[in-house]
Amino acid sequence: QLYAVGGFDGFCRLSSVECYDTFSNSWATLAPLPQAVSSAAVVSCLNKLYVLGGAVDDTTNTDKVQCYDPEDDKWTLLSPTPFYQRCINAVCLEDIIYVVGGLLSKIFSYDPRNDSWQEAATLPGPLESCGLTVCGGKIYILGGRDENGEGTDKAFTFDPASGSLEQQPPLQRCTSYHGCVTILQRISR
Repeated sequence: QLYAVGGFDGFCRLSSVECYDTFSNSWATLAPLPQAVSSAAVVSCLNKLYVLGGAVDDTTNTDKVQCYDPEDDKWTLLSPTPFYQRCINAVCLEDIIYVVGGLLSKIFSYDPRNDSWQEAATLPGPLESCGLTVCGGKIYILGGRDENGEGTDKAFTFDPASGSLEQQPPLQRCTSYHGCVTILQRISR
């Protein structure tokens, strides 16, 4: 199932949550977010959906962690993020959520099993609206915008197992507000 969570309709932040069922080819309205947000990080982990931070209005960000359980169609507020930010991204790797962006230079990790936050690594400079994906046990951080609002072509990998952050060859162009995904291909002989 696919989920569309929160957002902005041109006038206000949304608390709406919709679910698309690929088998029935239909959308359903689910329980709304406790707090309407846009530009939040949204990630699935351990069969639940997490909405982290985001914008409450044009000038206010939130530190709320809103967790949706699809079994009960209910939201729960968890331990807040250690930051109030929007334009952040998150991925889940080995049942841990990693958050990058929001013009922060730190990478944060959240363990949903014990509802706790930690600093995982530090980037060379702050980023927001970057691409984030997982491949081969590493987190790839691609592009984004820097503290001056300029797009960047920088690329990094973060290996949670070793704690190492490495700069990679740059993207072919500066880019931000973009999507990022990993497609695993099977190599056959």
